Amino acid sequence: MLERDLEKLRSNCSTTNKEKVHQQKNYSMLERDLEKLRTSCNTMKVQQQENYSMLERDLEKLRTSCNTMKVQQQENYSMLERELEELRTSCNTMNKEKVHQQKNYSMLERALEELRSSCSTMNEEKVQQQRKYNAVFKKLPFLEQYCPSSSQKSAACSSCTGRVCEPCPQGWEQFSSKCYYFSNEKKNWFDSRSDCIKRGADLVIIESEDEQRFITNIAKSHTWIGLSRSEFKSNWLWVDETPLQKG
Repeated sequence: MLERDLEKLRSNCSTTNKEKVHQQKNYSMLERDLEKLRTSCNTMKVQQQENYSMLERDLEKLRTSCNTMKVQQQENYSMLERELEELRTSCNTMNKEKVHQQKNYSMLERALEELRSSCSTMNEEKVQQQRKYNAVFKKLPFLEQYCPSSSQKSAACSSCTGRVCEPCPQGWEQFSSKCYYFSNEKKNWFDSRSDCIKRGADLVIIESEDEQRFITNIAKSHTWIGLSRSEFKSNWLWVDETPLQKG
C-alpha cells in the first residue's frame, strides 16, 4: 500500500514537475510579452509625447498666426474706416461744389437768356435803325429841295457856307408836319404812287379829319390817296400796310 502511494506520489510529482515546467515556460512567455508590452507602451508614450509637443508647437504657431491675422485685420479695418471717412468728406465736398455749380449754371442760364433777349432787342433796334437809315438815304437826293446850299456864311462857322432849310420843297404845300405835292397830271393810282416815290414821298395817308379837310380844300379835281384794296383781300389798306380804321 505504501508503495502504491509512493508510486502515486511519484507520479503526481512527475506530473507536477511537468506542469511546473510548462508553467515556467508560460511564465517566461508572459514575461517576454509583458516586456514587449512595456516596451511598446514606452514607445507609444514617447511617440505620444512627441506628438503632443508637436501639437503644442502647431497650436502656438496657430495662435501666433491668429494674433497676427487679428492685428492685420484690425489695421485693415482702421484703414478702411479712414478711407470711408475720407470718401464721405470728399462726397460732401463734391455735393457742395455741385450745389455751387448748379447755382452758377442757373446764373449763367439767366445771363444767357438776358443776353439773348438783349441781342434780340439789339437786332430789332438794328433793323429799325437800318430802316430809318434806308429811309433817310432814299431822301438824301432831295436834300437840295428842302435845304438848298446858301452862299451866305453860317454864323456858327465863319469859313463855311450853310444850308437854308425850308419845311417843304418849292411847289409843295405844308400842313402840320407833312408836305404835300398836288400834281396836275392825270395818272392811274399805280403811276401816281410811282411818281410820289420818285419824289421821295408816297401817296398820302390821312390820319385826321383836319388833314382830310386840308386835302379836300386844295385838291381841284379827282386826287389819289394812299388807300387801296387788293383783289385777293377784302380789307382796305394804306400804303404802309396798316388797315383802314372805320368809324
